[in-house]
Amino acid sequence: MKLMLNRLKVATKRSLLSPLMYVMVIMTVFLMLLQLFIPEKQKSAYIPIAILNYDESPETIEAIEELCNMNSVFEFYEVDSEEEMYQQMASGDVATGYIIPEDFFIRSRKPTRSLKIKIISTPAAGALSSLATEELFSKLFRRSGRLLTEQIFEEEGLIRSDADRQLLDQIYDEKTNSSEIFAMHGLEGNVYNDETRTEKVDIPIYKFAGLFIYTAALMGILAFLNDYDNKIYLRLKVFEKIYMILIQIGVYIVPMTLVSIASFLVTHTSFNLWWVIAYMFIVLGMSILIGIAFALLPVRTSKSGMFAAMLPVYLILCFLFSGVLFDLVSYSPLFKNLSIIFPPSFF
Repeated sequence: MKLMLNRLKVATKRSLLSPLMYVMVIMTVFLMLLQLFIPEKQKSAYIPIAILNYDESPETIEAIEELCNMNSVFEFYEVDSEEEMYQQMASGDVATGYIIPEDFFIRSRKPTRSLKIKIISTPAAGALSSLATEELFSKLFRRSGRLLTEQIFEEEGLIRSDADRQLLDQIYDEKTNSSEIFAMHGLEGNVYNDETRTEKVDIPIYKFAGLFIYTAALMGILAFLNDYDNKIYLRLKVFEKIYMILIQIGVYIVPMTLVSIASFLVTHTSFNLWWVIAYMFIVLGMSILIGIAFALLPVRTSKSGMFAAMLPVYLILCFLFSGVLFDLVSYSPLFKNLSIIFPPSFF
């Protein structure tokens, strides 16, 4: 019993003097403070699209008004100049903009002499630019298409009276005036400015905590193997040796777990206390098995030296499989199954 109490004191002092323990604690506290002081950013649930309209035709003005008042995943709004549009793009307020040239609507009825709408987008727009273009052009060309159809019918002598013209308008509206693909129905007024969310840049404190807890356990294994090589446990029975390795790992892993839980509470990180405690015991059990396996290796070389040589490579793999850098969901089935031997992957 005295030996066990003595080893507990020695292990505790060893853990308190370990530079790596201080590095992990400081890193956890730093990430916690970083998460606390990152400013919140107000983001809209919708995608702003800027429009600069030089076309004074009633049809274009009407189409733009419909776009700006439509409830859609896109929030179309007008700007007064190209300079204003570019400034908003530079500040990140908008990723896509359209410049409609003068006499666009009149010229669009004559394809051989039509004018082009200038599309300006930043790399952040991605595929959204083409989707917004579809929404814009569906409004504009629905009107020009109707007039072009009416003109062709008149030239062919198919419209002989106002009644024929009204019938054409009715048929055209029924066939083309379908609901916009990206419209949100059942909403009154423009909801763009009302539907916003506040968010921060997410720092994966949870993933780092899982990695640090397991790293602390590995440090405990190394301390146990070092004592094992020095034959401190030579006269102890099997269960007493397991108890000793439990002490060695516990004095490392318990403080790191408590620091992690404290960081979750301070940063309001969503976590399950019982799962964190369960993870600690899972890691503890796996570490005991690893420590016993190395202690029982039939080699005469230093067991702690072998473990210390393999430890850096294993820690790098633990980091890669922790989910800090890469989302494990995107891994192949082989690597997903392989991640089981790295406990940080399921924290």
